[in-house]
Amino acid sequence: MIARTSSGRPAAAKKSRHGKMSADWNRAFAVLLGLSLTTATLSIVVVQQVESTFVSATDEVSRETASYDRIVGALTRENAAAHLLLDIGSPVSAGFLAADEATGAALADARANYDDGAELGLLGDADSQWEAAFTAVRALAADNDGADAFAADTGPRGDIAHGELAARTDAISVTAQELDQVSRGALRDQIDQAHDTKSKLLILLGAIFALSVGATIMYARRMANNVVRPIQTLWESADRFGAGEFDHRVEIHSDDEIGELAERFNVMADTIASTHLHLTVQAHHDVLTGLVNRAGFIGRLDAAVDPAGPGAGSVSVMFIDLDDFKHVNDDLGHAAGDELLRQVAERLRGAARSTDIVSRLGGDEFAILNVSPTGRDVAVEIADRILAVFDQPFAIHGSLIRVGASIGIASQRNSADSGDYLLRAADVAMYAAKGQGKHRWQYFNPHVHGPIVDVAASSLAGLQTGEVDTVR
Repeated sequence: MIARTSSGRPAAAKKSRHGKMSADWNRAFAVLLGLSLTTATLSIVVVQQVESTFVSATDEVSRETASYDRIVGALTRENAAAHLLLDIGSPVSAGFLAADEATGAALADARANYDDGAELGLLGDADSQWEAAFTAVRALAADNDGADAFAADTGPRGDIAHGELAARTDAISVTAQELDQVSRGALRDQIDQAHDTKSKLLILLGAIFALSVGATIMYARRMANNVVRPIQTLWESADRFGAGEFDHRVEIHSDDEIGELAERFNVMADTIASTHLHLTVQAHHDVLTGLVNRAGFIGRLDAAVDPAGPGAGSVSVMFIDLDDFKHVNDDLGHAAGDELLRQVAERLRGAARSTDIVSRLGGDEFAILNVSPTGRDVAVEIADRILAVFDQPFAIHGSLIRVGASIGIASQRNSADSGDYLLRAADVAMYAAKGQGKHRWQYFNPHVHGPIVDVAASSLAGLQTGEVDTVR
């Protein structure tokens, strides 16, 4: 008698079907397991490949950035020490030689951190330029009598030496900047190469996903959520960062390798952004005083007078020139002159408002940009404060020095007045203030001084008198 199920089919037939379904499921499970293992393996390869690239890039940029900063810092200190040696003589010889040794050590150590042929070539150029730039100064440092004699010579030889040294040091800085640019280019090449590898691996991963059915698709989606999308986020972040968004950071909150990779990426981004900010600040700020330099001031002035900007029509420019500053350099030396300029900068900051832009245009020339609906009144108040604080003597290297300030003020009459016009108008007013006896301010009168604004800057030095709108 044949056993039957409740459905009427033979029991053996049902058992046989159960075995087939189990085998089919086992085969499906084996395929799914194979796909899962393959997918997991490939995902690990992708993560490790990307992590390895970023770790290598992070380590390289950290080493090269540190070497670059050390070279630039050492060169800056040696340059300052060299100029001081030319001015003072043997008392600072030891300081210069120590700075020279530090620069040499920085250049030598950098060879261990730069491995590209172009980078090493630029490093060699910088080394040669450095040797040539400071050869004469080293000779003076080694000869105390010669150094003292050179410093005591008030003829043009000292100015020529300063100029040649500054030019050669600038050339070294240009080579160092080229070295930094080449280094960053190599980093971008590494990222591009890793991007190509990532793309190929993702194509293969997609092909494996295409073979999946049912549970495989679900697994692929989970993998996309857990691995692929974070990786894509990393690459998109790298692309955005490479496009100049230096404040962008990766936001992946996980405690796995991808989370660690995101952290390393952010550390690398912080390092690069900090370097970029440092270079940007150097490009737009005066090294001696820390004030905005001429290029930075002109950029802010042009933005302020932009007809589409919020400050259009309410901009005032103050042009400030120290009275008889040349005597300070001649009597006390350039070091005293530099210290005076630093103290002048601090007093100008204190006299100006927190929203005003205080700038050193060059030499002993300064400027202040303020934006206010009552621009003229505000500028006059600031000018009075400046004259008041300049009435107090400056303590320079144990001596009390009195220095006055001649101030020219020009306010934007309408949105058509350009930044260049306002700066030249304030310059004209300043020279007129000097002609009225110095240490005073003068407001620009367009009816009297307007025709002079378009004259070349060299002719402004001849302006000694002129009708004024308001004079103090």
